[in-house]
Amino acid sequence: MALPRARPPFVADERTRLLGRLDMQRAIVHYKCEGLADADAHRSALPTSPLMTVAGIVSHLRWTENTWFEVLFLGRPADGPRFAESPEDADMRVEGVPPARLPEEYERQCAISNDIIAAHAPDETGRHPDYTSSAATLRRMLSTWWRRPPGTPVTWTPSANCSMGRGATTDPAGRTLAARPAAPRHDQDYRAGATGQGVAPARPPGDRVAEEYRMPSTTGWTRHDIPDQSGRTAVVTGANNGIGLVTAGELARRGARVLLACRSGARGRQAVERIRRQVPGAEVEFRPLDLADLSSVRAFAESYAPGTLDLLVNNAGVMALPYGRTADGFETQFGINHLGHFALTGLLAGKLLHTPGARVVTVSSGMHALANVDMGDLNSERRYRRWVAYARSKTANLLFTHELARRLREAGSEVVAAAAHPGYAATGLQTAGARMEGRRTAERLAELGNRVFAQSAEAGALPTLYAATAPGVRPDSFTGPRLGLRGAPAPSRRAPWTLDHAAGERLWVASEQLTGVTYEDLKG
Repeated sequence: MALPRARPPFVADERTRLLGRLDMQRAIVHYKCEGLADADAHRSALPTSPLMTVAGIVSHLRWTENTWFEVLFLGRPADGPRFAESPEDADMRVEGVPPARLPEEYERQCAISNDIIAAHAPDETGRHPDYTSSAATLRRMLSTWWRRPPGTPVTWTPSANCSMGRGATTDPAGRTLAARPAAPRHDQDYRAGATGQGVAPARPPGDRVAEEYRMPSTTGWTRHDIPDQSGRTAVVTGANNGIGLVTAGELARRGARVLLACRSGARGRQAVERIRRQVPGAEVEFRPLDLADLSSVRAFAESYAPGTLDLLVNNAGVMALPYGRTADGFETQFGINHLGHFALTGLLAGKLLHTPGARVVTVSSGMHALANVDMGDLNSERRYRRWVAYARSKTANLLFTHELARRLREAGSEVVAAAAHPGYAATGLQTAGARMEGRRTAERLAELGNRVFAQSAEAGALPTLYAATAPGVRPDSFTGPRLGLRGAPAPSRRAPWTLDHAAGERLWVASEQLTGVTYEDLKG
């Protein structure tokens, strides 16, 4: 007798669905370890990444569950290495540990995690002082472990403010938005090969589109809310790819004249052509700018012909590079991410001050919360840790915005200085450092993280576009994804040291001394 092919739908509560996906990943680890010889468990896949072993990965997974569920969620003391205070990859250093012990420790940790998950509501937020946020819920922790396949329906709601339904919601300024019909799917792609306007180009199998674009956009502010930019002139640094390219393209789509300030002439001109293919008639042009060389920054400012400047987007940046120095002798990340933009903004300040409604938007990162600026070692000469140096440069972005907003206010200017961060967006930043050093395993892991966890560059650009164009953006505001790593634009939590007036003033004075740019236009 033939059995019917149709099956009844699987019904389970939200906690069961989320934990089931996590348990599936845990089971894979268990099967990989079963029957594995000690020598094989400690064998490195690549000579350039000696810690990338089966044993190292199991140790990392145990550390991850302990950190997420016990340290961040319950606020317990860390049982293992701390990210900002330990050597890189300390959680995978298991030399001499019997491989059979590692899966046992991992399974015990999983049991502890399960008890925590069973005892707390999905909407309960973390207790660790650096993790307290209305979006930092147990649900978010669980959902980060898995990826919904493209095109599948939403079966759970990330938070009350991020409902996928058609009800009213709020914008990042807290204003209530009326219910509205679903916005159309994101209809453009700035990558090479995309053609046409208003039509989604064909995508290769497995290519991701951000959930904000795949699903009806009733979660808040989207690119469709960008006001008309006709008659406005914008400069976007690092606009040849990633978030900068999307930002420049969307501003041009709304009628702005956009100058793409990029280090590479070839990639800058390619970006101009991509935008013109997407937006016929777009007023975009390439201008050379190397933020690692202050002479290039000065040349850019001197060649800037328009008498006014409506928008400066300090977007360009580097992430977690091996130690290096700029042409002027500054540590690379601090020099490019902060000092280069500090100098550029100061040299263009006169144009901004003479333009009604002008804005300066500086792109920071949620990772700024990992480290404050070390005023005694701005160039990381005593000790260099790439991720700490990156976090310090992103803190510098926020201190700069805070102090610039204060100085603009005291000068009686209406120029708005604001900051934004993209959350976890799939750009080339995450893989650059590993690629420069030939660490192929680290590069592949970063690429995997981009595919599994990250939102697209299109979604990552939304906080910047909001800060740059939305009405009512306040000076010194900080906009990021609603859920921290992803989501529609919303006010973002920032470390308290980024609002320290004295620290901002000290960094400002040091930056003036290092760059020779003194913001004379703000002094009189």
